[in-house]
Amino acid sequence: MSFNKTDNFNQILKETDEMFRQRYSTSIVGDNFAEVITDNALFESYTGSLLENFDHSVAEGLEGILENTRAEILTESSMTGIQPFASLTMPILVKLWARLAMTEAIPTEPTNTPAFTVPFFKPYVMDHDGNNFYLPEAINSVPENIVELKRLPAEIEAEGGKVQAHDLFEGLEGTRDVDTVDRKFSVVGAYYSDAHNDEEAKFVDLASARIDLDSSNRLYGEIKYATDGNGTVATDTILGHVDLENHTLTLASMSGNLEKVVIRGFVSSEQHTTATQVSFDIDRKDITVGTAEHIEANFPIEFLQDAKAMYDIDGTAEVVEVMSQVSSQKVDLDIIEFLERAYEGTESAYERTFDVYPNSDFAMHPNDWLTGLRKTIDHLAQSMKNDYKNYKSVFVIVGNPLDTDLIPNVEWTFTSTTDTVGGVDVNYSVGATSGSNRYKIISSDLIPQGSLTVFAIPSEDNYKTFVYYPYTFNVVNQSYLNTRNANVPNIMLTRRYTLEEFTPMIGKVHIKNNDGSVFSR
Repeated sequence: MSFNKTDNFNQILKETDEMFRQRYSTSIVGDNFAEVITDNALFESYTGSLLENFDHSVAEGLEGILENTRAEILTESSMTGIQPFASLTMPILVKLWARLAMTEAIPTEPTNTPAFTVPFFKPYVMDHDGNNFYLPEAINSVPENIVELKRLPAEIEAEGGKVQAHDLFEGLEGTRDVDTVDRKFSVVGAYYSDAHNDEEAKFVDLASARIDLDSSNRLYGEIKYATDGNGTVATDTILGHVDLENHTLTLASMSGNLEKVVIRGFVSSEQHTTATQVSFDIDRKDITVGTAEHIEANFPIEFLQDAKAMYDIDGTAEVVEVMSQVSSQKVDLDIIEFLERAYEGTESAYERTFDVYPNSDFAMHPNDWLTGLRKTIDHLAQSMKNDYKNYKSVFVIVGNPLDTDLIPNVEWTFTSTTDTVGGVDVNYSVGATSGSNRYKIISSDLIPQGSLTVFAIPSEDNYKTFVYYPYTFNVVNQSYLNTRNANVPNIMLTRRYTLEEFTPMIGKVHIKNNDGSVFSR
């Protein structure tokens, strides 16, 4: 990255062309490009020159896409020959790539084939009965026995108002001889023979008046219940004892009218014979890169009358500028729309709102109010981490500059006003901040104002949320007529890539009243 705000990619093109003319007696544009693309050494020197000013990680990914594109051009050349306009392909692709804002947001994995399979982890929680519950669905509709110790059967019959050394493990599968009863044990309800004749009315829910096991493993308490519909209330005293080692319950009702007791108890984890199992399946997703989207450009006859204007380095630079600008915006908009669909697919499960206007009783400066936005983002991100049980992630925040500028304490590592990428002038900024989580922030004019989209990017390769898979980019000027006017000279850019959703850890913070007036008061 350069800190001189000058789009010097055109100069890079010129210098590359001059170097090829002097060193190899050929040019990188027009008909001479065929010699460059068919020679391995020349092509390596050519791409190395184009990518010289890129960060290593970016250049490495671009090299793969350039090689894929080269292979496609050579394949097509078996039928039509290598077209002079193909020399536009690599510069357009490099400049397009530099201008992409949203590839800073989601992982990019170039692919060298249009059909492939991607393995990824799909985490789940296993209950005590061996059933798998995939995350986050297991959290959003969680059976109680996933998040607790193994439960004891709840209802125990009484005879003559008594329970005599009842085996609490009766009918419970998977217990072992060494297992014991956990001390977290309570009587939470009861059925009485002299309660209302209505079966439902016979049940007494003790709620907060439950009878808990004391430190001596004893049960003692009173139960009040209605015996008729006229407000008559009876009181019964319960005495009991739990033998934790032998997992038995002995209990007596002083009234003798107890028919059934309802307990809440668990198998102790002390012997580690049972545990909540958290694991993952290795799932596989078949991915196909669809047919290419076409972007075409026609040129007036006056431009094409001068062959030099079409094939010299200055003409190439002009075409590269126009087509890379349009194409990069199209890719960014595709990614923005893709993330919006992913969010809608969650039925807005993770959604928050922040009002830029402070509450009427807030006496400090409006900038101090914005710390609430950080807390709102932290709460949203932590909620997703809790539900998905994925704690090794960086969260990405994407938004319009008017909204991202509200986030406090952002360290902008790259800004559209001062920096370039690979010598290319760009219109986005990249920053970072941290709170209860680490955040990467992408600020772009292309993103609609009014909300911040927050999503997770796992730090482990086998966990995936969203991925951009670019395949090939190519420029042609034969075989395809202009779709609006077949008599106008035409070149066409094709772009083949796919965007894939794996685990949609994504949410939004809607921003209200961000009209700028609050900071002018």
